Amino acid sequence: MSSNSKCINYPVISRISLLCLCILLYVPLVNADMEVKFSGFANLALTYEDSDQLDFMGSILNNPRDGLSPWSDSSLGGQVNLQVSDNVDAVAQIVFNDRSDTDLSNYLTLGFVRYRPNRNWALRAGRMNNNIYILSEYLAAGYAYLWSRPPLDFYSPASAIRSMDGVEAQYSRYIGDGFLQTSLQFGKTETSLDGVGGSFELKLKKIIVWTANYEVANWLFKGSYVTATTQTPDSTDFQALINAFNAVPSYLWPAAAQYADDLDPEDGNIKYLALGMQYDDGDWTMQAELAQVDSDWLLFLPGRFGYISLGYHWGEFTPYVKIASNRRSDDVPEIVAPAFSDAVPQEVQIGIYTLAGAANMVVNGSTNKQYSLGLGVRWDFADSMALKMQLDRFYISPPGASLWGLENTANAVNKQQVNVFSLGLSTIF
Repeated sequence: MSSNSKCINYPVISRISLLCLCILLYVPLVNADMEVKFSGFANLALTYEDSDQLDFMGSILNNPRDGLSPWSDSSLGGQVNLQVSDNVDAVAQIVFNDRSDTDLSNYLTLGFVRYRPNRNWALRAGRMNNNIYILSEYLAAGYAYLWSRPPLDFYSPASAIRSMDGVEAQYSRYIGDGFLQTSLQFGKTETSLDGVGGSFELKLKKIIVWTANYEVANWLFKGSYVTATTQTPDSTDFQALINAFNAVPSYLWPAAAQYADDLDPEDGNIKYLALGMQYDDGDWTMQAELAQVDSDWLLFLPGRFGYISLGYHWGEFTPYVKIASNRRSDDVPEIVAPAFSDAVPQEVQIGIYTLAGAANMVVNGSTNKQYSLGLGVRWDFADSMALKMQLDRFYISPPGASLWGLENTANAVNKQQVNVFSLGLSTIF
């Protein structure tokens, strides 16, 4: 699609989010009538993983860490809320954590202007959360949820589109004894990911997000549906891989052009459907989410991931258990080099076999297949402060280790078991 046909100017939307931050810092200095609220949160944790083949990542956006690390589950965030009038407000949020891409714009997680024409409707523009999972509004604030970290099997891949630049219309009202909130978002996002094939930008455009929440009594129910168009990553190495397939003559490898098309995500489609529920009666607390992803991109195969967590409030302590899973729905496709006749030069055969091997390494390195069991305890020992201790055991089946850092790419084909222990303090201020 040509740029002239776009109905939303994304660079303008991105600049709105940065402008929000500047306005929030400057306007209160010249207009004392505006209401300004500053808040913050911090997660300070030590995390240890015992694998000598895999490195732990708090999410696929983070750096891989080996052994004992004070960075994997630690973060520091601040938020500014500016109430411009009864109908208009602006929000900016910055979160510093162990991001692999340290570009300053990646730390700006929120930056939007909101207009409320009445009590039922709200309109937003700028950078906002994608609202596709239960923790969307407070994922970075560890104090707001039970665990040391959200279930890795579910929230690590979902974090690829944690924030987006775009617009949103939200409608809410009371229905019966409960409260309904539904929203429609449109936008784009770019996320830097590190994989076996190197670093590249996951670029999604024309993102449409529909969500609905319903709260009644002790229950919260949530549903979300996302559709997005993929774009070719900004990666010289990745583009070179696609170009190499296109350069192979069809008489040598008839399937090479099709493999190039499968590897190239340009104008591909991703669909995401998720359901979740939460329960808390003051004694028992339960939370569960399940998601299904469909995609026609070879590096983002269809899959299912989900979790369920159960805890019991016992005074200041809340012990809990959880189980989670993440696996692709289909077998991982293999890129198969053709059989050659003796007439094909040996060096040509070796080159094509090497190309197929490199492509299979990239595909295998982007595949998830794991489940985990976890237990922990949260101690609310003071106002706005909680100490958390958690132990997880992960079972990873080959080649599904894409949620981990690989110290050696050959380990992607090995079955793995990893224990991860964390001890941390979460607070809001």
